[in-house]
Amino acid sequence: MLENRTRVKTDMSKAFDRVKWDFLFKLVETVGFPEHWINLIKECVNTVVYSVIVNGQVSDTFKPSCGLRQRDPLSPIFFALYTEALSSSLQFHQDQGTLKGIGLARNGPKFTHLLFADDSYFFMHLDNKSLDSFRSKLSIFCYDSGQIVNQNKSIITFSPLYPQGC
Repeated sequence: MLENRTRVKTDMSKAFDRVKWDFLFKLVETVGFPEHWINLIKECVNTVVYSVIVNGQVSDTFKPSCGLRQRDPLSPIFFALYTEALSSSLQFHQDQGTLKGIGLARNGPKFTHLLFADDSYFFMHLDNKSLDSFRSKLSIFCYDSGQIVNQNKSIITFSPLYPQGC
């Protein structure tokens, strides 16, 4: 029923900067990367060092504890794997019936989300079970992964058939 649908557009705040490496390492282990590849990935993200210029003076070097370098050729792959965790969680809960996605045709497949780098679109029916499940899964993902929803760039829209004032 169209009257019970909503769309949520979220923007993750500084998405690449907030990637928790421990979460990334657990993820590549979970999806079955060989130990050798996991060690190479750890080497790629753990060996970077930075220094900054403050008042014309170069600071001592320091190592970051999270984040992906946006110009690093591996970062988009890592980030795609990273967001796969959220996608898989939402799909699992849709399959379990705790999150009800929407379809474009009466008997067509249902979907709950579209993910684009730091922009995400979520689609669901407006029922307490779906909304609670979505809120819970997004909160868990943000806590585990280090991501934060940018409230200033996020919007919620409802189906035009949704009754006003509800």
